[in-house]
Amino acid sequence: MNAEKLRPLLPIILVIVCFLVVYSFWIVSLFKPRKDGSQRRWRSKDWVWVPLAGVTGVLLLALWWHMRLVPQ
Repeated sequence: MNAEKLRPLLPIILVIVCFLVVYSFWIVSLFKPRKDGSQRRWRSKDWVWVPLAGVTGVLLLALWWHMRLVPQ
């Protein structure tokens, strides 16, 4: 893919990358040891928030794929 075809897709690519980086840091920060050294345990809502990041990432990739296929 050359640079001219990639230029219109750059905003969505940046959104996908930024989302995945920020969400990854947030998930990692949740499970860091606390100041007293104890480990945080999984809570009931963690089973929703962690997979939700994967679903959102997949949907953003699907949006990118759709934008890539639509003729400009």
